[in-house]
Amino acid sequence: MKAKFSSFAVLVVLASLNRALACATQTTAAPVESTLVASASTAAATLVERAIVVLEQHRSISAKCRQRVYLFDRQIVGSGTYVQGPSQYHWLRVTLRIQAGNEIGTLQQVCDGRQLWIYHQLGGEPSLKRVDLPTVLRAMDEAPQGAEMGPIASWVGIAGLPRLLRSLGAAFDFAELSQRQLGQARVWLVRGTWRSERLAALLPNQKSTIERGQAADLSALAEVVPDHVLLYLGCDDLFPHRIEFRRVAPSNWAGSTRKGNRPLVISEWFDVELNGSLSPHQFVYQPGNMEVKDYTAGFLADMGLSGSPLIEPSTAATTNPGETPR
Repeated sequence: MKAKFSSFAVLVVLASLNRALACATQTTAAPVESTLVASASTAAATLVERAIVVLEQHRSISAKCRQRVYLFDRQIVGSGTYVQGPSQYHWLRVTLRIQAGNEIGTLQQVCDGRQLWIYHQLGGEPSLKRVDLPTVLRAMDEAPQGAEMGPIASWVGIAGLPRLLRSLGAAFDFAELSQRQLGQARVWLVRGTWRSERLAALLPNQKSTIERGQAADLSALAEVVPDHVLLYLGCDDLFPHRIEFRRVAPSNWAGSTRKGNRPLVISEWFDVELNGSLSPHQFVYQPGNMEVKDYTAGFLADMGLSGSPLIEPSTAATTNPGETPR
């Protein structure tokens, strides 16, 4: 039975991004796993933290993006544009042209700081969902340390790349560092594996083993869950030009075509412009006559979170939509 792709939760890495964007052919270096050099954990972790701080300081980010999602022996690919305002305003606009097999569609996320609008159309009637952003941000901030958040679905582009990188920093231990060539750019390649508390939440049956510091059986992870992440950070600007969520295929997938160290989601941002001039009107969404579904509760469920909608979300948002980024 073929998997259906009516939901795009795993797509927006920008995010989800990511959920995910990439062009594997632009990597000119040798295969990653053959050249990674382990270094002090503090060096890798410090580099990621520095990248987060630098990213959060940009007034704006504009870029083209490409993505590829590998799911149940199928591929979903997309390309489009990414525009983000000041991180404290949570302004984001991502538009992707999506292809899944012979089906062509569109995925768009627009966030004005109060509402996140999610439009997608692929092989059927278009769908428009609205998510109350303050409710989601509150639930994320109140989630206990180590709580399970959908391993790919949680890295949706809420507040864009800064929040994505911060989420990765909270979920993964980055302990391997090397320099690589990515297209024309020299980059730091940083490899991260699940923090023990996150891994224990993902594998509750192995919690005691993990807490004792023993190796977990990662083959028990769901197929859509990565076991490590790779960050490609520019040597000059520490910008996350590429993010890969990867999985080493366990032996019980022997009959599958999915072998070896395989990607689940690959995301890439290129032709990047930093601190350009933006208008807040770029982040206003006009639904027209389309039927709008309130997806706040479903969005929280996808992320493994819970929360109740705010009574007056428009007054609770931490944004000023009338102010132009400086």
